Amino acid sequence: MQDSFRADGFAREQKNQLSVLILTSERLKIPLDKIVWNAIMRFIKKKLFRKNSEETSKM
Repeated sequence: MQDSFRADGFAREQKNQLSVLILTSERLKIPLDKIVWNAIMRFIKKKLFRKNSEETSKM
């Protein structure tokens, strides 16, 4: 029962984030795919940086 509430809350939060993203892209006149691509690239760079710093600290 509680898991379904949690899932509903998560889905609602994701939907809210998506609608904010769409409104932002329309307001800034930036294509949505470009915003999403930049976010993905930032995420990947963070992951790579974290992985590289962990490998460096092991040496």
